[in-house]
Amino acid sequence: MVLFFAIGALLFWLAVKDQNIHLIREKLARADWVWAVPALALSCISNVVRAARWNLLIHPLGDRPRLVNTFGAVVVGYMANLALPRAGEVSRCVVLHRYEKTPIDKLFGTVVTERAIDVLTVALLLWVVVLLESDKMGAFSVRYVLRPLEARVNVGVVQRVSWFAIIAAVCVAAFGLYCALSVSERDSGPASRLRTIMSGFTSGIRTIGQLHNEQGFVLYTILLWALYVLAAYACFQSFRATSGLGLIAALAVVVFGGLGWAAPVQGGIGTVDIMITQTLVMFGTPVNDGLAYAILWHATQVIGMVVFGVCAVVLLPIINRRPPVRKPNPMGSV
Repeated sequence: MVLFFAIGALLFWLAVKDQNIHLIREKLARADWVWAVPALALSCISNVVRAARWNLLIHPLGDRPRLVNTFGAVVVGYMANLALPRAGEVSRCVVLHRYEKTPIDKLFGTVVTERAIDVLTVALLLWVVVLLESDKMGAFSVRYVLRPLEARVNVGVVQRVSWFAIIAAVCVAAFGLYCALSVSERDSGPASRLRTIMSGFTSGIRTIGQLHNEQGFVLYTILLWALYVLAAYACFQSFRATSGLGLIAALAVVVFGGLGWAAPVQGGIGTVDIMITQTLVMFGTPVNDGLAYAILWHATQVIGMVVFGVCAVVLLPIINRRPPVRKPNPMGSV
């Protein structure tokens, strides 16, 4: 955890070391922070939408968790990511299991599916941004997305063979484990337990192909990212230098800022600020103004994660003091 924080702190220092810190402080002091309120409200609504979409993935498992519990699990997960990268994916499953008793292995399978869909969505939106603003975003995408990917892929022949060997060995080991578990005659013990966990995990992943409401899932996904864009656009109004930017610029902030969030550092410290600043520079915003906006937008998101997460931790035990009345899934379990 300390290592991840140190990396984030180093990246943040690299983002601000060549900038006029005094000027950035003045810009933040003169910023209209009132616009952070609707940005926070939109972030809260987006969490509700994400929770509702997650419920659609859970329904094929034969369970219908209450939206308030799913929402609480989502915001607690975001808060956990501030402490340790990717810890939120596990913690949200633990929270929902505690209050809804849905098996953690199945929940984790749905979370993996949801994250895969998010990655595909970001890739699609990245293509849209580059297509609409090719003159601005083309070079930026090559520098911050394609070249880093190329650097990772463009390794030597020996390294490639080594990686292929490792992957092949892992696949063989996984297949051997699967065969061993499949032929195991023991009805209890570690083998049976591991087989049950693997079965639950794959059941959670398969729910994407068993949705009871495909149209609702697509609509929730569109609404989710539209809310992200509106929150970024609301923060544009906090600064004179960014107040004239439109929704395409807000979409670019969300897409490239999302790439910063995906970095393995706590709360996207440094990575989010660098990506958003450079994105706004591509749209003609002075670098100091872009960095000031990045800090305000990033701070708004982090504050929201902490506030919503703490409220969920406090309120969920109260809300669930009485066991909920379980409603059967009309579609049946899978």
